[in-house]
Amino acid sequence: KKETREILNIPMTRRVILCFGVLRNYRVYEYLIEATREMAGTDILVVGREHDKEVYADLLNHQKQMPHLRLISGWIPDNEVQIYFNASDIVVLPYTEITTSGVTLLAYTFSRPVISTDVGGMKEVVNEKIGMLVPPRNGRALKEAIEKMFAMDYEAMGKNAH
Repeated sequence: KKETREILNIPMTRRVILCFGVLRNYRVYEYLIEATREMAGTDILVVGREHDKEVYADLLNHQKQMPHLRLISGWIPDNEVQIYFNASDIVVLPYTEITTSGVTLLAYTFSRPVISTDVGGMKEVVNEKIGMLVPPRNGRALKEAIEKMFAMDYEAMGKNAH
């Protein structure tokens, strides 16, 4: 974690939320933005290849207003994926629709707990021992889940996930 945070220039004193994957409109980033807008001591990394231009433009605008939001767009080479997961504390995936999520399983391989929305098959891969589910399109519930997870032993949850 220390090494990857140095690469990303993120102090060890900060909490880091990762939202990883292709930038698509079924990931409703506006709820992640709403949930974390005034979250002190927390950096948000949104990392992935641009797919929907409107989503990308919206994230760029939010990044200008929120210094703790960092958008890293483009194809992430396999050997660099570990940088973002290892630098993070938790992974947040605010889907509005999805069948299943490869990012969730990837997060577990890096011992990171996941907060996601209760859509599709997410309840099959996220439970209270390794993460949390929240209703979709609910920034308040997402914020409460993030704050609750950071108050818990999220590192133990990550180890359970692994």
